[in-house]
Amino acid sequence: MSSPIYVVRIVALGRGAGKTLVGEALVRCLMARGFSVGVVKHASHGIALEEKDSKRYLEAGAEIVLVSTKGLSLLYRRGWIDDLDKAIMAVGRPIVVVEGFKEGKVGDVVAVVRSLDEIERLAMYENLVAVVGPREVFEKIDASSYKAGTKFLNIEDVDELCRVIIERALERTVSCLTAGMNCGMCGYSTCRALAEAYLRGLDVFCPRTIDVTLRVDGRVVILNPFVKRLLTSLLSGTIRSLKGVPEKWRELSLEIRLQ
Repeated sequence: MSSPIYVVRIVALGRGAGKTLVGEALVRCLMARGFSVGVVKHASHGIALEEKDSKRYLEAGAEIVLVSTKGLSLLYRRGWIDDLDKAIMAVGRPIVVVEGFKEGKVGDVVAVVRSLDEIERLAMYENLVAVVGPREVFEKIDASSYKAGTKFLNIEDVDELCRVIIERALERTVSCLTAGMNCGMCGYSTCRALAEAYLRGLDVFCPRTIDVTLRVDGRVVILNPFVKRLLTSLLSGTIRSLKGVPEKWRELSLEIRLQ
C-alpha cells in the first residue's frame, strides 16, 4: 500500500511568480478547515538565516515548515540530503504543501504562471491539477486543449483551489488507506469519512486492510474486522509508551505462554 500522505507541489518558472503567496493562502485555507498541514520549501539558491518566506507559512498556521537545499535543511517546529521524499517524511503530516521541487515526481502539481508562454511550458506535468495566474492570461487560452479536469484559477480564487486540493487529498487517502468497502467497521459511516478524519490528524485505520492472526495452542482463531480493530488499537496504544519501539512499525508479534 502506498503512503497515505497527500502531497501538492506549487511550481513556477523563475522567482517572483507568487509561489509563496499561493502556498501561504492554501495553507491558511486548509488549516481554517481543520486539516493537518506541513510545508516543505525548496531553497534552490541556498538558505539565508532570515528565511522570511518560511515564517509566513508558520504565520499561516502550518504545523511544521521544512526548508530544504543541497547540504542543509532548516526544520521549523510550532549530513542532510536535498531529497523531497525524505523531507516529506520528516514533516510527517497527512497533507504536505511543497513549494518548488519542479523536477520532483511525487504529488499533484499547482502551477503559478504570469503569461501564456509559462502555461505552455508548465502544462507538461502529468499530475497537473490547477494553474493559478492573472485572469487576463486565461482569457487567451483554450482550456479544452489541456489535460481534462485541470482548473484555471485566478490568483485570488483561494477557496476554489482549496476545494480542489481537499477533494484530491480525500480521493488519494481513500485509495491508499482504506479497502473502499464503506463497511463501517472502522467506526465511520464511509471510507471517505475515515479519510477526512485522517487528514485532520486523527489516528485512524481501516480494519479491512489489517492482517491480524490469532493462534491459541497452535490453532488459528478466525477474527471479525471489529475484533481485529480492537486488538490493534489496544496493542498500538500500549507499545507507544515503550522505549525502542519505532513510531511507524509495520509488524507486531506478541506471544503469551501460561506456565
